[in-house]
Amino acid sequence: MSKSKKAQIAGQVFIYILAVVIAALVIIYGYNAIKGFIDKQRQIEIIQFKTDIQSAVRTVSTDYGSVKKFEHAIPGEAICILDINYQGNRDSTCLCDKTICSEDEIWQYDPIICDSWQSTKDQNIFIIPQIETPILASPLKVDNGYLCLKAPKNQITLRIEGFGNHAKISEWQI
Repeated sequence: MSKSKKAQIAGQVFIYILAVVIAALVIIYGYNAIKGFIDKQRQIEIIQFKTDIQSAVRTVSTDYGSVKKFEHAIPGEAICILDINYQGNRDSTCLCDKTICSEDEIWQYDPIICDSWQSTKDQNIFIIPQIETPILASPLKVDNGYLCLKAPKNQITLRIEGFGNHAKISEWQI
């Protein structure tokens, strides 16, 4: 009789261990699935933003004098828009030299974006924190060569003005 009780105890321990292993596998699978869904949602948001801003710039740029209010959610905390054809001194901007930034502007300093602005012409919109998807919206101009805006609640509001052969982007002023 004592042998059967010992076997029952060993069987119960095996069942508990098996239950813990199965629960751990379910939790790991669920975590990975949710993480995958979140990553795919972020990719969709990036692609949607990219197509919407490219379309808005292209549409408004050919219509002289038209103004469009561009409101959009972005998958980031801030956005920097660069004028890749800017003729001024790029090194003397807050984006490239943090010594000239005020306390309120210091967050704009980004050597990676500055380097890209000075060397390439395949990206002029950067979502911060950095994303891998290059965004090029053209033809566009920006006063002082660049515009960086914080995105409270991941929302931005831009003013896009048409000039016939390019669009000018600025912050929407209320």
